[in-house]
Amino acid sequence: MAYNRECKTLRECIAANLGISLEWADRVLESGLFPIPTTDLGVDITDIPAIAFNISSRINTDTMFRCIDQATVYAWSQSSTSHSGQAYYYESTRGYPHTSYNPNNLDDHGTISAEYPNGNPNTPYYKPHSADIPIAFGNVPVLRDRNDLYTVQLTTAYFGEFIRSGRPVPRVDTMRLRGVGYESVVEAMTGGLNGGEAIGEWAPIGNKREMIKFLDYPPKTTGFVDVEQCAWLGYPLDYYLNRS
Repeated sequence: MAYNRECKTLRECIAANLGISLEWADRVLESGLFPIPTTDLGVDITDIPAIAFNISSRINTDTMFRCIDQATVYAWSQSSTSHSGQAYYYESTRGYPHTSYNPNNLDDHGTISAEYPNGNPNTPYYKPHSADIPIAFGNVPVLRDRNDLYTVQLTTAYFGEFIRSGRPVPRVDTMRLRGVGYESVVEAMTGGLNGGEAIGEWAPIGNKREMIKFLDYPPKTTGFVDVEQCAWLGYPLDYYLNRS
């Protein structure tokens, strides 16, 4: 996706970024489904190209990745095939600097300060393509805080257990065998982080059940994301079920 910094208005910038007409850019803004970001989201509200890129990148992510993936797993959950197996759905919500494809030189690390010299992952930042590579391979180039490491530890434990057994929830005794450094992973798995609720538990997508595991630390579970936006973009949850 392009990042046009020479445009003057939101409609012009969105059209240029997404390669759509000005009429469709107007429809995007008029829909109210892709609101203009505010300062609490880390965007300079006086920077029109930056605001437009924020909106455009969200639409690009939905149309290329999120919406079609959700529609795929939803169609599976509604089919008879779902009775013969299990599917586990996830979304990486933490990105890592220095691993992402970042030709637009976006902020991919969070606000830099004396306390967070490598960036603060608790502040808004972009997660460009490939920013999730350390999650898959367990190789963190730069640690911004402890949760960067804990996220990778927990996620690789999920992935490793899925490869081994087909169920992405590692055994607590196995985590304890890994020794010092995995206490926080064990805490998430046993419910020590949330009043006794085992937030590390990962349920499969079931018939008519929406379940996404957000891979972060601590991990979170939620329903499908941006459902209304996806429907507006032409990729509703039942996209594959209602195809003629």
